[in-house]
Amino acid sequence: ASLAKESALRSGVPTLAGVLRAAGFATASFNGGGQLHRIWGLNRGFEVYESRPGSVTVEAGDDTMSEQVAAARSWLASVREKPFFLFVHTYETHHPYTPTPERLAVMESGYAGRLPSQISIRLIKKINSGRKKLRPGDLEHIMAAYDGEIASADAGFAQLLQLLREMGRYDSALVVLLSDHGEAFGERGKVGWHGDTLYDEQLRIPLVMKLPGGRLAGTTIDAQVSGIDVAPTMLSILGIPIPSIFS
Repeated sequence: ASLAKESALRSGVPTLAGVLRAAGFATASFNGGGQLHRIWGLNRGFEVYESRPGSVTVEAGDDTMSEQVAAARSWLASVREKPFFLFVHTYETHHPYTPTPERLAVMESGYAGRLPSQISIRLIKKINSGRKKLRPGDLEHIMAAYDGEIASADAGFAQLLQLLREMGRYDSALVVLLSDHGEAFGERGKVGWHGDTLYDEQLRIPLVMKLPGGRLAGTTIDAQVSGIDVAPTMLSILGIPIPSIFS
């Protein structure tokens, strides 16, 4: 509780959800909890804020994008034609890597090593501390498990887009897909890890935007951008004044 009090979002700091709610948008988030739990103040501006049950301060990684989209379905049905801001989040691609056997089989074939099909954080820590030596094929197996999680999250995201289409809201929607960090797979010694370096494998993230009406479809931006640019860019596209703290 004391850590949350010291580290939570400072009182009075505006959030994207708060700005959009003040502009008349319905606002909701369905997320994996952990570092996004409401104790950190990140629910500010959301009318509905649901975190995965049981997740308070530690991300577990056992939720899925499909589950979060399913949780958002009834709320989306309730907003009807009203402008809305929906923030869907999952730890699915976060370690541990726990793909279904079917997803893993798509990503690899012929692995004959001793590592399990699901890669736990405990196992990753043993590898990174040197207590567990990687054998030929092991690293590729771990990456295949990670890729299986990504494929599953992709499928969940596709379900969200299909839901927007069924509502008749996809064409007019502003859709943003992004992550908070990448993952290291041996580039500098660590495997299945993040938060310990500032190299590209951890800093570079997916960032894809679908603008209303399909404007600028297929455009790639060569200039370097940052996660800090996302909120003001969204508000600019929506024609909503940008708080100075966002600039």
